Amino acid sequence: IKVIVVMAGKAWSQEELQFLKENIDKLTTGEIAKELGRSRYAVYLKARQLGIYMPQLRKNKNEDQA
Repeated sequence: IKVIVVMAGKAWSQEELQFLKENIDKLTTGEIAKELGRSRYAVYLKARQLGIYMPQLRKNKNEDQA
């Protein structure tokens, strides 16, 4: 049996993809997610789909201290 998982969510616009590509090394995953109105996990998954290396779900500096 083959299982196919479909993630339901809104499609990524070209502007969102460009923002992700331009800021992946400048902002944390959380900051990008907040700017785009998406979850950190959605940002992480989209980066992986695009072949952009992200070692982990990077948190905002103040999230690590909480």
